Amino acid sequence: MPNIKDKSTCDAIAREFCSNGRNKEQALISVGYTKSYARSGYAHTQIYANPGVKAAIAKIDAKMAK
Repeated sequence: MPNIKDKSTCDAIAREFCSNGRNKEQALISVGYTKSYARSGYAHTQIYANPGVKAAIAKIDAKMAK
């Protein structure tokens, strides 16, 4: 399972999330999390509240806004 403490994992989640129509579950599966974990509300709460993931998503959004 990917490590959310790793910056590359945060960046990968953000890239997948922003490129797939903002589907949280599919982004986590694409990065390597199991389907059961990706479907859990716990995963959505913990991962998408992570400061590294939030920052990576904000960076992509800012780049897309230009």
